[in-house]
Amino acid sequence: MTIHEQKQEGYITLKEASERFGYAPDYIGQLIRKGKIEGKQVYANVAWMTTEEAMEAYKAEAGEKRGAKTEPQPSKFSMSEFIAEFSSKLFSPLMTQVLTALFRLVCVLLVLLLLVAFYLLSVAFDRAMSERAEERLEMEVKSGKAPVVLPLSYKSNAPLRI
Repeated sequence: MTIHEQKQEGYITLKEASERFGYAPDYIGQLIRKGKIEGKQVYANVAWMTTEEAMEAYKAEAGEKRGAKTEPQPSKFSMSEFIAEFSSKLFSPLMTQVLTALFRLVCVLLVLLLLVAFYLLSVAFDRAMSERAEERLEMEVKSGKAPVVLPLSYKSNAPLRI
């Protein structure tokens, strides 16, 4: 039988049952396999289906066993919802906003600090390379292997030697 034929007989998919009754689809399938609720397999023993009546009866029975706790557990875990709930219990909304702003400020300051450090290291490296190039040029001039055209020096008072 196909799912459409099963739906005409009053069966619903485990996903639909999960959305309506708040249980995970795997848990509903486990209940069917254990015989605790009515259900059928479709598509050559691949998918399970159950009825709304069976789910309502199980939910009522489970509610009686648990007492007043009839709230179903959410079937999907969301990290963002968990963090939001945790932070709302731990901090007030104003404190959460202050901490968020402080975190962003710290991130911006760290990025600026890294940029300044990169700039200083780049300048130091550039000066070291320029000084090394000037020393090599002076050595070549003294030995007579200097090129005819010399680059300008960084030092404004230093004369160019030919």
